[in-house]
Parts: sequence; C-alpha cells; structure tokens
Amino acid sequence: QAATGGRKDGPPDIEELVEKARGIANQTAGSPTFAQKNSLSQESSFLSQVVYFQENAAEIQRKIEVALGPHLADENFKDFVSAMPVAAMHYYLEHEDSIKTPSWKRRMHRFTPAIGLDLVAELNEALVLSELSYADTVEQVKDGLEVLSGTANEESDGKGDKPEWELLFCDTESRPNKPSHFLAMQKNASRYDDTLHVLMVVRGTKSIGDLITDVMMQPADYECVASDGRTVAGQAHDGIIESGRYLFLRHQKLLSTLLSLSKKRKLDITLIGHSLGAGAATIAAMEYNSGQLQDLGDVKVDARVIGFGCPALLSRELSRATE
Repeated sequence: QAATGGRKDGPPDIEELVEKARGIANQTAGSPTFAQKNSLSQESSFLSQVVYFQENAAEIQRKIEVALGPHLADENFKDFVSAMPVAAMHYYLEHEDSIKTPSWKRRMHRFTPAIGLDLVAELNEALVLSELSYADTVEQVKDGLEVLSGTANEESDGKGDKPEWELLFCDTESRPNKPSHFLAMQKNASRYDDTLHVLMVVRGTKSIGDLITDVMMQPADYECVASDGRTVAGQAHDGIIESGRYLFLRHQKLLSTLLSLSKKRKLDITLIGHSLGAGAATIAAMEYNSGQLQDLGDVKVDARVIGFGCPALLSRELSRATE
C-alpha cells in the first residue's frame, strides 16, 4: 500500500475531496456554483432579484420602516439633511465618528503601531482576494485564485510555500441577507498536516439586495461565546447578523463532510471581506468560534477574520469579547 501512496483506511486524495465537496455544494437548489453555469447573465440575475422582492416584499418593507422610519419622520432631521452639502455631511460624519467611536484611532496612521513585512504581505494578499469577490463570473474568480497562487503559470511545480486554493463553491449573485461569496480549500497542504484549511471571501455592497441588507440597521439581540467560554450578550446590526448566520449555516454539511472524509482533527477557516462583507464575515466567524458547527465531535475549529472597511456592527460587550 505504501507504494501506491496511501492506506486502505486513509483519507481520499485532494482531487476526490474537491469533487465530493462540489457535489455537496450543488445540492442546494438554485445556487449558481461553478459546477453549473460559469457565468450569470445580467438578465437572469435581475429576474431572480425581482422574484425575491415579490416574495418577500412585506418583510423587506417592515424591516426598512423599523430601521429608517423614526429618522424619516423627524422634521428636524429632514431639514438638517436638506440644508447640508454632501461634502460637509462627509466631514460632519467623520467628526462625529471620531467623538463617539472608541476605535477611531485604529484608522489613523499616526496611531498605528509598526507591523512586520510578513503581516503586510498577508494583508496585501487578503486585499486582492477581497477585490476578487466583486468579480462578475465564477470563471473570473477561479482564474483569479490561480493567478494569486502562482498556478496559472504552466511551469509552476505546485510545491511552493504559498497556499494554493481550489474553488469549491462560488455564488456571484446576492440577495437580501444572503451575500455573494466564494469558498475554497487549500490543496497543497502537507499530507501530515492534521488541519483542514478553508478560505471564505465575502463580497461587499454591489447590488440592490446588498443595499437592502445595509439599511436593515436596527439593533437586534445577539450573543456569542467568548474565548474563555463565557456567553456574552449584546446587540448587533440586524441585516448583518442574518447575513453572517447564512454564511455559517450554508456550508455546515460541506465542511462537516470534508472533515470526516479527510480525517482532519482541526478546521482553520479564514474569512475575508470588505465593507458589508467584512461585517458578515465577522458574524460568521463568531458563529464558528462559538462551537456551533454540527457533527464535528472533538474537532477543533479556529475562525479568524481579515476585514477591510468593516462597519460598526457590534455593541461594546460583543466587540470586547472578540478581541
């Protein structure tokens, strides 16, 4: 058996794992994974959005009224908005943010501590991945991953230290509280590594569906499990809570199956996102780290987030619990 590269009871090779993962991803009806059409026409995307709005019009209207109703009904607020130029509004919001948001110094260069070159390289790669999530077709995402990994070059031997990502799932179309995202698995990890390395990249606001998620900004009750095991309760952005939970629940079966087949004992999932995507990735990571992934037994889960332009979405208690 050693001559054939494995044991009878050993895990399947990476190609078999990828095919099984894609099969599971395709089991959700209507999900445009790259195993189906490699691109979506603007017409089909638009029609699907119209159908969704027709089916959920009442609930969408209710949530928007809850979020914006009190402000739109305030005559003083109307006068304030109409009288202030756009440029002045920008500077006003920046000033108010610096007063009311304790973390505002983190976004000022003069308050940022020096970081190592390795971290700069990691952030740069994450930024490229974040931009890739805005691609219009699945094929563009697949090609972008190959370029980033260096495997687009035919002379590449695939044995470098840089992670090579195999696309498992990609949805280029978002709906309210269901953000566009893609999922990939590292295919060049050592066979002796007992960790399954997974990448999830979440798109920010690009479509009308994303805008509806944005305006569902009323605070909703939310709780998570802190690193010390405490359950921490607070509030968070309603639309982003639903988006993060969707990302978490959407791939439970897929990740559980991959861990079972590969016989890995750890799941390391890196979530990357920009703006709305960063917020949804944050909630999804909190769900993963709360130990709510089903059918994993004693598998250890470690989720971390690299977010760019993440909106304020957590109350103080929840924010501190995730530090």
